[in-house]
Amino acid sequence: MRRSLRSVVLIVVLSTGLFSCASAAEIDWQSMQDDAEKFVDAATAEDGSLGAATQRLATQDPPPADDGGITLSFPSEVSIDGVVVTCFGDGTAQLGYSVSSREGSVASGSVDILCGGGETEIPLAEHGDAIRLSAVLVSGTGAVVAAAVSGGAE
Repeated sequence: MRRSLRSVVLIVVLSTGLFSCASAAEIDWQSMQDDAEKFVDAATAEDGSLGAATQRLATQDPPPADDGGITLSFPSEVSIDGVVVTCFGDGTAQLGYSVSSREGSVASGSVDILCGGGETEIPLAEHGDAIRLSAVLVSGTGAVVAAAVSGGAE
């Protein structure tokens, strides 16, 4: 009887330890989204803001399709001066961007962003009527990317 009681106690202790580890590793999506929304609110309140967006990234997400991501469209051609991007969470994300006009693609590229709340500036100095932003998690367990586009009317 003592042997089976010790076995039960051991199983309970081990399973409690495993569940505690799993709980500690859970991703706090709400906190990351709140931080990203604060960034977006501050960025869109600045002069020259053309808009901002956030994107949630997880390790199991498939790579974005060619037309995936978030597109900010404008009623007429604007000057797109640049993008400021930040990543809340852990690991590294990659942000792809593509400026386009009615005539076609103007400029595109990508930049790696170390997650942790720091900002990365992407100077563009392009003219277009849309910009597509698409992020993917390169490493880490999860993150929320926030990007703000600046520029002005033509």
